[in-house]
This record gives sequence, C-alpha cells and structure tokens, in this order.
Amino acid sequence: MAEEAERHGWWLALVGYGDRGVLAEQVAAAKAKGELTRVSLHGPCFDEQKHACFTAANAFVLPSFSEGLPMAALEAMAYQLPSLLSTACNIPEAFSSGAALPAEPEDHVILAKSLHRLFELSETESAAMGSAAHALVARGYSWPRVAEQTRQLYDWALGYAERPGFVEG
Repeated sequence: MAEEAERHGWWLALVGYGDRGVLAEQVAAAKAKGELTRVSLHGPCFDEQKHACFTAANAFVLPSFSEGLPMAALEAMAYQLPSLLSTACNIPEAFSSGAALPAEPEDHVILAKSLHRLFELSETESAAMGSAAHALVARGYSWPRVAEQTRQLYDWALGYAERPGFVEG
C-alpha cells in the first residue's frame, strides 16, 4: 500500500488527538524498516492551522471504530474533500450521496481496497465526490438546519408538537 500511495504522490498526514507517543514510535519503527516514507505526524490542529491542513489535503480518511458524529469528517466534506469513512462515523448518507467511500477498520482487505479506490480517483471523480460532500454538509448539517432540528426536538419533548421525522423510534 505504501508503494502505491507513493506512486500516486500521496502523503499520509496523521492529524489530531490520540496516543502520539505510541503512534510516533510505530511510525518511526516503520520508517526505519523502509515501510513508510511519506508520513507526517501532527497533533491537533485549530483555526488557521486546521484550515491549512484541509486546504492542502486531497482527501480525508477516518476508518474509525467508534464515533458519535465526527466534526472533522463534516469539516472535511465542507472543504469538498473526497472522504473515506467507516459506518461507525454515523453519516450513512455520505455513502448513498456519493460523498464518501466505505472503509471498515476491522476488515483490512476492504480498507486496502477503499484506499486503492481513493488513490485511483480521477480529478473529475474526486471533484464530483467533493461536490457531493459539500452539498451533503450544506443541506443537512448547516447551522440553520441543525438549529431548526433542535427546535423541533424541543417542541416534541415539551409536548408542543409531534415527533419529528428525523427521530427514529
């Protein structure tokens, strides 16, 4: 996989929280063996630094085991980045709308196939996926949309309205 990423000119930028000490050791060990050559390790990024990370990126990858609603994934999609997400990211419409490719962390074969597909995207396909991602976030996750859903939820909880359609049950 590392050779394929390098052949396509991709770098892996690891950004965010986590056990950086362990990760740094693993990355250093893999680099020492020659298994990784195009990896950069960052901590959490905020404000201008986060903006710089998103604008420099060609894609966003989050094959997570457990997420509530990952703001980083929504932000990446708002930046029109094609995304590779797991179902644990809880954004199923990202797959159905063509905004993301599926990648489950426990299945290394599927994860590798998804990464391969991401590497092979043409500029046109990448742009289309990014546009779909941006449209999804604008349509379903904008502040006005979330505020309206919150109002509907409170109206229902207080007995002023019927259960909103977005509440399952």
